[in-house]
Amino acid sequence: DGRIAYSALTDAGTSDLWALAPGAAAPEQLLACPNAFCSSPSWSQDGELLLFSQRNANDFGAAAVNPPRLYIMHVASGETAPVFSDSQKLGFEARWANGGQWITYLSPDFVGIGVYNLESGDERFYPTQTGEAAVWRPGATQFVMNEQRVDGDRVSIHLFLVDPIADTRVNLSGETSPVEDGAPVWSPDGEWIAFRRNINDGPGATLSKQLWIMRADGSDARPLTDDGAIDHGPPAWSPDGRYLLYHRFPLKGPDIVISVWLMDVATGEQWQVISPGQRPQWLP
Repeated sequence: DGRIAYSALTDAGTSDLWALAPGAAAPEQLLACPNAFCSSPSWSQDGELLLFSQRNANDFGAAAVNPPRLYIMHVASGETAPVFSDSQKLGFEARWANGGQWITYLSPDFVGIGVYNLESGDERFYPTQTGEAAVWRPGATQFVMNEQRVDGDRVSIHLFLVDPIADTRVNLSGETSPVEDGAPVWSPDGEWIAFRRNINDGPGATLSKQLWIMRADGSDARPLTDDGAIDHGPPAWSPDGRYLLYHRFPLKGPDIVISVWLMDVATGEQWQVISPGQRPQWLP
């Protein structure tokens, strides 16, 4: 229905869950968390369920600094339940797969991406220390994640396409590529991935992140931006797949202002949308 779910801090240092519908005069509260820090809400495809993480206050610390656990909420009734039967299992930044059976989440216990089937209880774990959440491919039970790789003195971060059912991983960045790839986002048709890339060795090395695009199998990778003086923020595809939204951050100069830009992916033409501004997203 186009509602945006988000968390909001309270004066007591806790955090509640809210939703804002397009055109609504005011947001509606989805869940009050008087003794907890509720955050990272994620809608199921049908809008009936909501995944979120919850940090509970206790005698040893405030809610915001305690370990996160995953919960699921039936939005219409307001009823909540833990995702895992093991109350000690931690998780946050959960994401739904197409079809609503599989979810991914960041696992502090395992230090990586956890994958869980809500119906069967099947689990998978994929190690990564980057702290970036997995991103499911539209219309498929595959997701893209990144992983740090160390080769001597060189540290790279590569993107991987993961199929949790087949339990396969494909390096999309290239096994020996001296790059740091992150913030991947799928095109609406699931055929392309836009992402941030920093080349950290060789003639193309820069300190800034540029925007790149590649096919779902890692082929046809090419840069969309090429300005070493500008760091480019996480991209966001338009619903029709034609445009990318992102922010630009000048690394030097007398007037350093972060601004929001729009790019036509086919032509590469860019327009400034607003300044200052950062981390733009499209409305559903």
